[in-house]
Amino acid sequence: MSIENIEKATHGTYYIGSRDERDTVVIRRAADQFRELDLRLDLAKHSPSGFNWGYGGSGPAQLALALLADFFGNPRSPVADQLALSLYQDFKFRVIANLDANNWKLTRSQIAKTIRQLMLEQPEHYAACIEFRLSALAWDEIWALEREQCSSHTDYERVEAAATARLMEATREILIARLKMTRAQADQLLIGNPLGPPQMIGDNTPPISIEALGKAAARNPNEHRINRKRL
Repeated sequence: MSIENIEKATHGTYYIGSRDERDTVVIRRAADQFRELDLRLDLAKHSPSGFNWGYGGSGPAQLALALLADFFGNPRSPVADQLALSLYQDFKFRVIANLDANNWKLTRSQIAKTIRQLMLEQPEHYAACIEFRLSALAWDEIWALEREQCSSHTDYERVEAAATARLMEATREILIARLKMTRAQADQLLIGNPLGPPQMIGDNTPPISIEALGKAAARNPNEHRINRKRL
């Protein structure tokens, strides 16, 4: 999918969460259509019973992962999933753990700026995480090719180089479309050597702040382990 099509598909999308005494619900809204956010248990099974927020636990981890997978994806892709897996734990502690206890809303602009902020704080760390995960995807393709050809004579270096180049390009496109970076700025983050904060294009939305979200009252997380509500 091209960068332009990615942007059109996600324009105006935001996420809302609500809680009552029994259930938690997280909804993704796009183009006046609402749907429940997928748990994405195929990526990690932190909390099969459902999402949670307002503290740093398994329910919030599942929400952070599902939210970032949707943010980077749509449509889903292995590269988008790996980006989400690289960032979701830090995103959980930066944002999900500090959401209002009952109701909240996050726009894609807020999420994008928070992710950019995280990546700029530890560029080498995230570059290494992304490189590791893309390498794993490339080797998945090598093994699949070897099984398909029923041969052990695969030119591993050539296939890995081609797969890595293609996966890196897909990663650049997602970073450009989602975080509003130029290609050069995306490359700077991918190699872990940024020259300065990437400039956001045409968007003055302030980054997420803990104060704006509202600090949830300290509580026992076990009191809030509740099943997700089916729409």
